[in-house]
Amino acid sequence: MQLSGLDVAGNGPTLSAEHRLMVDTRGPIFVSIGPGAEQKQPTTQVTVTLMLKDATAGLNASRVWYRYSTVSESDMRTKAWSLVPVVEQGGVFQGSVGLDLARGKGNFVQFRAQDLLFNANESKVSVIWVNQLPAAVLADPKPGLEFKEEERVLLNATGSSDPDGDALNYTWYGENVTEPLGYGRTLLTKLPVGVYNVTLVVKDTDGAEATAKVQVTVVRLPPPKTQVSSDTAMLVLLLIAVLVASMAAGYYATRRKNQ
Repeated sequence: MQLSGLDVAGNGPTLSAEHRLMVDTRGPIFVSIGPGAEQKQPTTQVTVTLMLKDATAGLNASRVWYRYSTVSESDMRTKAWSLVPVVEQGGVFQGSVGLDLARGKGNFVQFRAQDLLFNANESKVSVIWVNQLPAAVLADPKPGLEFKEEERVLLNATGSSDPDGDALNYTWYGENVTEPLGYGRTLLTKLPVGVYNVTLVVKDTDGAEATAKVQVTVVRLPPPKTQVSSDTAMLVLLLIAVLVASMAAGYYATRRKNQ
């Protein structure tokens, strides 16, 4: 742009130097939003951070908002905007908001900001992934199954899984929850005679865990049968015969006497 003007006496025109004017129609720029979609969060309490700037008109720090949903993106778009406090550091504004999210990948967050000329801009929708709980499944032993003492009991967690694909750790407990029976997807162990509530604890790499329980009964073995030798048997029979003969002789002697 260049200006032209005359003085009061009509002298001129005189041209000014050229000036370049810029009209700002763009809203603030979102530099980053975290955590990213592939950064799995260990718990449902998640702090979402953002960085944004506006090098032209300048960001209106009191006009930054967020909205979110743990249901769906379309549900998020029905939510009201809430303010996010931001502070400036070296020309870049930073802010954060703590959210209570759901487990899984169904969490959607979006930000909106306005500059000093009232130009607004919305961020892309961010998806936040929260660690899901594993599933503990007891394949063996089956409920109600009895074992004999000294018999090894198979503890089998085949079927346990993690929806996020994490590796799992398996710990088995008896009645004493501080002293594990052992570790592993399967375990062979012996238990004393009695009734036990065996607990399987399955834990993923983020520390989330699930449990399953089964009652195990261990019964005592019946006492061994006594083997009687043939000589002992003959002696017992002879003693019985002598006893019977003696009783019979006494009976007849008493009968004769009474006659």
